[in-house]
Amino acid sequence: MDLRRSENAGDAEFRRRVELATRGDRKAMFYVAECYADGISISRNLHVAFVWYERAGKQGMIDAMYEVARCYCEGIGVCQDFESAKQWLEKAYGADHLINIPIRPAKTRSQQILQHMVTFEKRPGQENSGDAR
Repeated sequence: MDLRRSENAGDAEFRRRVELATRGDRKAMFYVAECYADGISISRNLHVAFVWYERAGKQGMIDAMYEVARCYCEGIGVCQDFESAKQWLEKAYGADHLINIPIRPAKTRSQQILQHMVTFEKRPGQENSGDAR
């Protein structure tokens, strides 16, 4: 599968972002994933969106980690796998600079279950109520 190929050759911005993404730019990876997920500038392809989210997540992008967890949780573009979803969500929650970012509300029953599965570690100097940080 060629993840760099744009079906809409007229969209220069999309092609530019794909080029940046293939060079390792995690923001560009996330942008490309969003385009594939929403069908913007390219035909909608949820599996390819998942692949780009995962690449950005592996580069440390918090929003991408959450999207990978959501995809696993809901079976969007990938087989549903609650254990993998939990691992990705824990990675996102465990990132040092996530401390002051509120946890996104669960919209579906499977997301609610997933959030209950995640354990919150108490960090030095922080109170841990189990709620959003």
